[in-house]
Amino acid sequence: MRSKKGFTIAEIAVAATIVAVLSGMVAMSVRIFSERAVTESLRTKIVSELSSLDRAVRDRSVSSYRAEFLSGSIGYVSISDAHSATASGSVLSYDWSSASGQFRVSAPYSGPWAIRLAEDHKIVGTVSLSGASATVPFSFATGKKDEYSAAFFFDSEPENRIAFVHFDRESVLAPEESRLVLRSVSVSGAERSSLVVESVSDSKTLLADGVPVEAALLTFSRGAKEYLVEIRK
Repeated sequence: MRSKKGFTIAEIAVAATIVAVLSGMVAMSVRIFSERAVTESLRTKIVSELSSLDRAVRDRSVSSYRAEFLSGSIGYVSISDAHSATASGSVLSYDWSSASGQFRVSAPYSGPWAIRLAEDHKIVGTVSLSGASATVPFSFATGKKDEYSAAFFFDSEPENRIAFVHFDRESVLAPEESRLVLRSVSVSGAERSSLVVESVSDSKTLLADGVPVEAALLTFSRGAKEYLVEIRK
């Protein structure tokens, strides 16, 4: 019998059950939306930046570029050449956690080098040296940055640019279990350890462990969650 002062125990139980179900549905929807947002953010970040480099090659702003994705990494490296010159800068080593490592500069003759270091496209310092070749240690401030980069100039002429692009802003300071990591590269269901995207004179190539492919699926993870991003030629 209904109490004149309130609801029956059965009605309260039914209402509680409905609230619990709705809460669960909302939580699930939020979780699915969040995971989709991470995937879309990753896809946009990677695909749009590669597309930007493609446009730079087409309009001759750069002569070529190379983007390297390696399993187990929390970011990728892109190298773009201003022109087909023999002088260039390269990476000998790089530690993603400390944002530090060593560059190697090389040229056919001695001359002045300038390496402009930038964080999120903002110049934070310049390293000057002279000679035909040298090993140059470097270190960026370990903060929440999307990208660290170095632009190499020889005899005041732009040579090439190297960028270290993190998959998310939390990569540098986040604990290991909270980092977004590239776990694997898959081609037609077979796992590979690396993917290289190259573009030279409008000719674009995808190389999975050195083998040309038309497309590759990148599997990222943060903890137990996985996110998939497809890269096509």
